[in-house]
Amino acid sequence: MYFLRSWLQDYIDISSYSDTELSDLISLNTAEVDEYSQITDYFDGKVVIGRIENTRNHPDADRLKIFDVDLGGKGKVQIVSAAPNVVDGLICPVAMVGAKLPYISIAERKMRGELSQGMCCGQDELCLVTEPSSGLWELNQEIENIQDYLGKSICQVFPQLFTPDTSFDIKFLPDKIGAFGNHLGLALELSKFLGQDKLTQKAKSLLDPNILLQKLQTLLIDRPDSELKIDFKDESNLSKAFFLFDLDINSSKQSDFNFYIPHTIRKRMFLTAKNQLGSIADFSNYLLADIGQPTHFFSTDKLLKLNSGNPKLDLKIFNTKKQESFEGLGNLAKIQIPSGIDVLTLEDKILTIPAISGGKQTKVEETDSRILIEVASFDNQMIAQNCFDLNYRSEAARIWNGGVQPSLIITWILAFCSLLEDSNYPFDLRLALSFINPNSQLGTEAKGSNLDLESFRDIIEYQESSNRQIQVDFEYLCKRLPLQNTSENISLIESILTKLGNYNNQKLIPNIFYSQIQNQEDILFAVAEIIGLDNIVNQELKGEVKAASNEIIFNDGILKNLAVEFGFTEFRNRPFETEIMSQINPQGKSLQALQAQRSFEPFLRQNFTATLLQNLADNLNRGYNPIRIFEIGNSYFENNKSLVEQNLLQLIEQTEDPYRLTSFINGYTNLLTTSVIDVIELENNLGKGFIYKLENGETIELIEITNKLKKPLGIPTTKKIFSVIIYRKPNQSRLSPYPSFCDVSDFPSISRDYGIIVSKQTNWANIQELLNHGLENDVVSEFVPLERFSQGDDADVVNFRAQFYSFERTVQGREIQDFEDNFIHNLQKIDPSASFR
Repeated sequence: MYFLRSWLQDYIDISSYSDTELSDLISLNTAEVDEYSQITDYFDGKVVIGRIENTRNHPDADRLKIFDVDLGGKGKVQIVSAAPNVVDGLICPVAMVGAKLPYISIAERKMRGELSQGMCCGQDELCLVTEPSSGLWELNQEIENIQDYLGKSICQVFPQLFTPDTSFDIKFLPDKIGAFGNHLGLALELSKFLGQDKLTQKAKSLLDPNILLQKLQTLLIDRPDSELKIDFKDESNLSKAFFLFDLDINSSKQSDFNFYIPHTIRKRMFLTAKNQLGSIADFSNYLLADIGQPTHFFSTDKLLKLNSGNPKLDLKIFNTKKQESFEGLGNLAKIQIPSGIDVLTLEDKILTIPAISGGKQTKVEETDSRILIEVASFDNQMIAQNCFDLNYRSEAARIWNGGVQPSLIITWILAFCSLLEDSNYPFDLRLALSFINPNSQLGTEAKGSNLDLESFRDIIEYQESSNRQIQVDFEYLCKRLPLQNTSENISLIESILTKLGNYNNQKLIPNIFYSQIQNQEDILFAVAEIIGLDNIVNQELKGEVKAASNEIIFNDGILKNLAVEFGFTEFRNRPFETEIMSQINPQGKSLQALQAQRSFEPFLRQNFTATLLQNLADNLNRGYNPIRIFEIGNSYFENNKSLVEQNLLQLIEQTEDPYRLTSFINGYTNLLTTSVIDVIELENNLGKGFIYKLENGETIELIEITNKLKKPLGIPTTKKIFSVIIYRKPNQSRLSPYPSFCDVSDFPSISRDYGIIVSKQTNWANIQELLNHGLENDVVSEFVPLERFSQGDDADVVNFRAQFYSFERTVQGREIQDFEDNFIHNLQKIDPSASFR
């Protein structure tokens, strides 16, 4: 995900840190920064200064004019435009072919039969003003010595209008998504290391639930009632909380009403590559990146039309029992929903697939001023399952998979209202529905369609309830950190606790972004991370004894301590199968077979080894030595023709001598107060080694990795790689709350516009058939024809758009190059004259 420096500055003061320093701070303390780039030209140099000349009327359209544009050293282009102020000699910005603007990518096209090779721009199209410009941006009075500026980038000519910024591309780790899916969360995480005083007042006010509730009460009181009457049922228990807000923008009383997104917001979304729709629904996408609460907007007028004008709406979430047709948005425009998917319906009409896709029937347009807004808290595991079954996830769904805290519902609605107020749109807002699932921890009864604020108080009470308070044990923390139990060190720890939530009198209530802190052990690791300690003293207690069965419960935190003590570094890997997976676990099932297995994971892998080896190979290529990594989590194994979940720990080390690993095995068994009862030599696809059988029934494998696995990863065969895998009994593991196997990457796609010249006899069906060949099986491709126009008596130009992405990996540019070569080669077999433009 992309983060803007200026956007982060809303929530935390980072003015004293350079881009490099900030990147290093984020990578060292939070999540990996893939790269950062300084934005000095918003349009990559493809919006330039041009001069209009040779203006003439369009032969087939009264409102269109054809003219040439002089771009200085870049030559001249012909453009067709309906702008009212087109005259010879006008100096204006020109978006050349290939330029990307907030709502459009510029390509060559025919307008009523006349070729247009770019677009002349007004100020709104360049994110300089909010309302649409009445014509082109006239620069004649802005620039002297015009000839010296023709063809130059508009951003270079007017740097004061296109303020330089910095974009950070951050790869999220799964246990960080709750905080890192948004700018507020990242700012809060940074404050742990830069200091709480760096947070702005705006950030602090959004993190205090009581302040939020007080503002919400003021906002919603005395708003006029709507004619809408809503009943809601959740038969699948998907929602923890489900709120609907009835919004009426008063400006709608004007017959020519249009909603315009403020240009400042459009600019931020444009610079962070966020999808823009051109309607009020853009606020939803903006706030998703701003504070991390997914939402959905319905057109009220369209809802009423679907309901035959009846203002009583009977909404229901249920689990489909058979395949259903659905017209969604984006990549789910027309699909068949399989059985077992949770959907939101109005009577028998499917409105949305919650948290995954809205429906075309209720899509909000730019002229809609009556909006029904859904703000909800869904079960993240059920959302992950629905995504898995659909083989698709939107950005909002990826956020849901990592968990979203219910308190963000209040934060979101207030942030939304602030945007409306800042945009000078008078509005009425009414709580049309509040529902708290009685099966959730948020409340004890369903509120149904009550229109008061009790449900919000339930959320606040949940946030501050006694079972959320953690009693802080300073003696324990000082002993484990290790620190002397002095007032000075206690003050240090207390100062850190205030960064994690509300702290007072040895009690901590984690804030809305740190709900994963649930016990003393979690506090320990959070404090150690902020202090910067690499070592934590092993807990003397060997485990927690369950009174009923006298079983020892072994905490993952102790295992992490042990691994760190032996010099290992923790990795959390993307949960995909790799190309060498079949070599590692040939008896395991394929990804396709795993998809058929009912599971709460959106994507699965069968074994940690492949991804750990890949990380080790990457580090070897960077010159790191020695390399020791480990991971704790779940995997899936075949047992009696079915898949079973297994908790395990795996360590991998590049070394000449595995003594560290055998010492680790001894340390582990000592912690368990068990011993090795048998050692068996083994040989499998991984390599040669030993199996240790423990008294408690667990097994440990110590293996030297074979050259067969090193070669696909580019690991020199001279390097010795050893692995330890501990297969832990399910009843001996108390798993951490971190969702280790929810993928949160953005599935980066490659999008390209193509233009090809073909004979008039070659139709799109011929072309499309060839387009669907030549890519790897895991690469998803979409091809959209844009237009076709004549290129003389014998040939046509066909423009189309292509998008390539994979749910398992990042598609490489060389693959697309190979695809293009194969495509044009095959096309020439049926059309020898075919070529790329």
